[in-house]
Amino acid sequence: RKKISWASPSCAPTSFGFQLILVSELDIDGYDPETGALLWTEEGLDGEVAPSPAILNDTVFVANEYAMATAISLSADGEEVTSEIAWQWHDFLPEVASPTSSPRHFYLATSFGDFICLDAETGETVWLEEFDRGFYSSPIRVGERLYVADLRGTMHIMATGGEFELLASMTFPEPVYATPAFLDGRIYVRTENRLVCIENTEDHDGN
Repeated sequence: RKKISWASPSCAPTSFGFQLILVSELDIDGYDPETGALLWTEEGLDGEVAPSPAILNDTVFVANEYAMATAISLSADGEEVTSEIAWQWHDFLPEVASPTSSPRHFYLATSFGDFICLDAETGETVWLEEFDRGFYSSPIRVGERLYVADLRGTMHIMATGGEFELLASMTFPEPVYATPAFLDGRIYVRTENRLVCIENTEDHDGN
């Protein structure tokens, strides 16, 4: 590859099979993960790219400072996968945190504390919430909830949907820069100096 990137690759199913999506200083590229063949490419980024792509059905969404947030629609012309820029957005952009999605929306978290919900089909702003601290940790969707940790160490839990709804918050005694991981009913949070595991201690009888 000709351009560098800080972003991790994203791999997800589409109507045209699994796509391995990589971003760089300039390009958004889709590869066949089995063969490494380049399937499509679009220009649309700039700067030192850290956020990874989000993939929703057949739409790839990328965002980074110094560039337009871009939704790329994938389709097929016979056996060939084709790409086309569906819409772009530029009001608030992430520096580190990767976007995520729900069935109808894309979400962005910025290092200045902005959290934005966009309509996945049109790119229109659905809602915008300003938090006191910024985000390096990427938002994660689990079911109908969004989890995102700010730089102070507060985990905000929000509802997905057309209106902002803060469901709960929890604060760790240290800053959080890393993205939490979710596995088997547990949340793993890497704070500045420790790894924290959170689990539901209720048994199946509710005790």
